Amino acid sequence: MGTATTVGRAMRLIHTGYLDSNNVQQLAETLGIGSRHLARLFSQYLEATPSQVAATVRLQRAKRLIDTTDLTLAEIAFASGFGNTTL
Repeated sequence: MGTATTVGRAMRLIHTGYLDSNNVQQLAETLGIGSRHLARLFSQYLEATPSQVAATVRLQRAKRLIDTTDLTLAEIAFASGFGNTTL
């Protein structure tokens, strides 16, 4: 399997919320590679870490829900994958 394919698989998992309930190490293990190698691949292909990509996905999800639903901000935060709404 090629490195671009591995990054693509990781992106699909991140978009389904994998990192909302798992960590980067678990993501790497699921992909059959080490976490440092996964970090290198993300840096090479996306110039971001898996955690940064997951945060961006959560924000995009939240923005979409703000625009398309009548949910409260707390409900949107939880539905978007944010585990905690307090600072």
